[in-house]
Amino acid sequence: MSSPSLVDQWYDPAHPEISIVILNWNKAQLTIECLASIFEHTRGSRYEVIVVDNGSRADEYSMLSGYVGPHRLLRLGENRFFGEGNNLGAELAKGEFVMFMNNDVTVTPNWLSPLIDVFALHPECGVAGPKFVYPSGLLQEAGALLDEEGDSVQIGKFQDPACARFNRMRVVDYVSAACVVMRKRDFDDALGFDFMYEPAYYEDADLCLKIGESGLKTFYVPGSHIVHHENATTADPSNGLNLNNLVQINRSKFADRWTRFLKTGRHREGASSLARIVTHSSGEDRPGAAIYTPHPINAGESTRYLLSTVDALLELGYRVSLVTPQRVSYLRLNQIAHALGLQAPLMLDLLIVDQLSAPLDLAIEFGSEGARSIKVLVKRSFYLADRRSKCPPGYQGIVVNSGADAELMRSDPQFTGVDIHVIRPAIWPLSFREKISKTSIVSEGMFAAGTESTRQDLMITALRRLVEAGHRAELHFIGSLLPESRHREYFLECKRMAEGLPVHFHLDIPREKRDRMFEGASLYWHDGGYEHIGLSVIEAMSTGAIPIVAQGCQGALNVRDGLNGFRFDSEDELVRISQRIFNETDEVTNAMRAAARIDSEGFSRALCVRDWRSLLQP
Repeated sequence: MSSPSLVDQWYDPAHPEISIVILNWNKAQLTIECLASIFEHTRGSRYEVIVVDNGSRADEYSMLSGYVGPHRLLRLGENRFFGEGNNLGAELAKGEFVMFMNNDVTVTPNWLSPLIDVFALHPECGVAGPKFVYPSGLLQEAGALLDEEGDSVQIGKFQDPACARFNRMRVVDYVSAACVVMRKRDFDDALGFDFMYEPAYYEDADLCLKIGESGLKTFYVPGSHIVHHENATTADPSNGLNLNNLVQINRSKFADRWTRFLKTGRHREGASSLARIVTHSSGEDRPGAAIYTPHPINAGESTRYLLSTVDALLELGYRVSLVTPQRVSYLRLNQIAHALGLQAPLMLDLLIVDQLSAPLDLAIEFGSEGARSIKVLVKRSFYLADRRSKCPPGYQGIVVNSGADAELMRSDPQFTGVDIHVIRPAIWPLSFREKISKTSIVSEGMFAAGTESTRQDLMITALRRLVEAGHRAELHFIGSLLPESRHREYFLECKRMAEGLPVHFHLDIPREKRDRMFEGASLYWHDGGYEHIGLSVIEAMSTGAIPIVAQGCQGALNVRDGLNGFRFDSEDELVRISQRIFNETDEVTNAMRAAARIDSEGFSRALCVRDWRSLLQP
């Protein structure tokens, strides 16, 4: 009678000690070879394997799904990039430990036990990684260090892996996520891989430092060694990632976030992990509400509007499901809630359309796609729209966020006979300062090319003209960067345009820093591109910043020209209005600042909840 295989002895999907998460994107054969090496060489701990297919082509997915070895396969409908793909896999993990492994890795005998044993040997261990070796036999990484600029130094790269100095366990700054293990609770407490580095690079170093803030350390464990082909997916030109400028951008973000650690090697005193604001619904027997959005879940204003609506419905006693076309992790939504300054805890279910089940009491639609899939499950449904929307059939009413939108829709024949309701979304008001720098300008928006652009390029040109006219103005851009390569090119072009000017770029900065910049600004420049609400305009007004907003964008609807701010329709007009404000007396500008503050008070959480209650009452 033959002895049981290692897989039979140690693979345990019901009660694993360690969950191994592997991401696949259009490299099914590579993933299958990685799995085969795991099943051949893994012993010492019960384990499970979760393979996340990150939106692969149909032929690649067919090959992967045909593999018969033991594993759990999660298919994503589109490429969610490295961080979110792994976050979604980790949320399925059952083990005490979670390991992330690239699919271009081949493991070797006795690779796993040393990585797990270090956590018992060193209670301060929070993260562990192995010795990485190239297929040629040369050393790839014996842990990694970070210099003051945030550049990575892979210890021992291209040297002899048998050298004694690479065979001592040590504490390092970080280890590569090509193979890295940690306790799942520590991963969750750090809120996982951060969305701000999408599509790739620096997520692993950032994660190790986030876990390090809780007092834990990252260990290089030479007793475990694996073979890593390195960049097998990202370096493949057929995938069209165009990552040539991404390391530069993400290094800058990383260095801004971790300046203290990079300069001192120490974390902030009393630093702690971020609280989980968004959690699973409690399952109580309450009326059910589904909110559907086709828009990406990111740190933009569409998600801000979405979450303020979730907050209002929770306050009214609903059990809320947030429904999206593609899966979204709780880890990601928590990161974004922190980035947006969310204050109230949210208990909700994250679902895709196919997971909805009847009956529901209420559906709210944030876009025209997908509505037909959820309206049939509900008793009442409303469509959240702006003045550019078409009128989809079958809703009990349309909700808009301004009286101006409502008036425009009521005058449009396509909305004849449709009930139109105005509910202003909630903002979290900022502090009003009596004394500010009169020439500090802030502008917030995504850095995006094409029709999505918030026209940072125009603003840089306008700032140049103000400086050349003798004004000591400075301009602060705050925002996030969309992951596609064309948007990165636009961002870098804006930075080139701004060389030599007092223009500062702040990508994905902490909410507290962002709020301080708003509170210290005298002017808020805004060109909303294809925005839906213009919430950042209202938040700026709450600080007393005078908004100068482009005609035609949604944010302009809340500006009373010459009273609480101004509207502009050209670069020349933006320059002229800004000069006028710089030259005005304090009495005039203070009156305008006060008016802006008062008008922002119509966007409070209490009023938002009141208006939803009025609409939804029987």
